[in-house]
Amino acid sequence: YDANGNQVEISEMFGDTRVGNMVKIQMDGKLYSPSQLDNSVGSNKAIANIAKYYAKAVGAENGTIVGTGATDEKSSENPAFTCNFDNVARINNNGGFSPALDDIDNFKSTMKHEILHQKNNINGVKSNFENHAEVYLKQMADPSFQNTTKNYKEQIIGSFGNYLLNMNREGYGQNAIDSKIETFNSLNLGYQISSNTMRYYPGTLKLTVQSANGSFSPNYTKLKN
Repeated sequence: YDANGNQVEISEMFGDTRVGNMVKIQMDGKLYSPSQLDNSVGSNKAIANIAKYYAKAVGAENGTIVGTGATDEKSSENPAFTCNFDNVARINNNGGFSPALDDIDNFKSTMKHEILHQKNNINGVKSNFENHAEVYLKQMADPSFQNTTKNYKEQIIGSFGNYLLNMNREGYGQNAIDSKIETFNSLNLGYQISSNTMRYYPGTLKLTVQSANGSFSPNYTKLKN
């Protein structure tokens, strides 16, 4: 991409250079990954245009508004967000742009997540833990998630798990949580989620995510409902 977010042929700039599955942006004759960019107007414009391109690639409708902006969380923790009040999907530039967005498939999947939020806002779907967990499920079910990096997959799965843990602590019924776990396990992503107990009393739920490479437990962080 050039500094305006327009696609260009790498061969036009650097002959036989290959960038594989990495997002690269041309600035002053050099190629940069999103995480290498500063927070200048030009960098933000380029990222916003690229984000819009990938949003369209994963199903965004004409008129979808994409931009950049900062939230309270660092971009390394939350690469993008959608504001309910204006329904704009923004790439988070707090602390620079997320290294997760250096990978094309990660970038596409991130945009899929945000346009799902936009569609919920348009359709009047209430923003709560359960509906946000459903957004994660739809993101992970989309083909754009299949070729994301291992670290990205596990970050998204961990975030999904944290929403389930918050559901448990806020008194959501066991059936609602079980339904989300069953749906996740049916996606055949190479990961399976199991719980520590047959009955989920508020505040007692613990989850384990298992794969062929090992297991991890999503951390609980209190979220705003």
